Amino acid sequence: MDIGRAVGYIFEDKRWIQKLAPLLLVGILSLVPIFGLLATALGLGFMLQLACNVRDGLPRPIPEWKELEEKFRVGGYVLLAGIIYNLPLILFSACTFSIAGLGGTGFLGFASGIYIACCAVPILLMYALFGYTMLGVGVTEYLQTNDVMRMYRPLHLWDVMQANSGTITQWVMYTVLTNVVLAILLVIPVLGWAVVLLFGYPVQGHLFGQFAHKLGISNRPQTKRRTPNAR
Repeated sequence: MDIGRAVGYIFEDKRWIQKLAPLLLVGILSLVPIFGLLATALGLGFMLQLACNVRDGLPRPIPEWKELEEKFRVGGYVLLAGIIYNLPLILFSACTFSIAGLGGTGFLGFASGIYIACCAVPILLMYALFGYTMLGVGVTEYLQTNDVMRMYRPLHLWDVMQANSGTITQWVMYTVLTNVVLAILLVIPVLGWAVVLLFGYPVQGHLFGQFAHKLGISNRPQTKRRTPNAR
């Protein structure tokens, strides 16, 4: 996998500004409660179509803003899967910090703080990493087969993760590094925000496309079903 390629490919497309400019609106709408989920689903759909194009070796993988229904469909299914995967994380976090709040400032509060720092936070981080990785593998199979249930086969996904640990580790490392850089850019008002909105989905999409390509070579599902429209 090539993290430099995940950035450089953007500027090889002469129409990259026209193709990425709508992401500014998508990012702004994702912050509005009424439109947040719809905008996020649309952004994910764009990113996953881009990933399919990278996986299939298209030289100019940034998709056009056509077939919005297809983008909503693919992105919506993945967004729903992400929410389901994160439900245990949300519930555990809510319970943990609720208990910590009841402890007050005395001994119980001190004990709650130790519990959160030494037990709860490591558990949350490990589950978040595990869930994100398993979801990523599931999404690659969904994109290959157009079968939504491919994202909900934990035993099979675990087997795939074990068989492709090197590829998965590299993808996770690059994804985390990219997210750290994007988080740093968010500190810069206006300019940094614009850069994140414009390049966040395209960079992550290219990395995921590289991941899907490498994973598909050794773990191509046995099916003839069509791939979601990626062009």
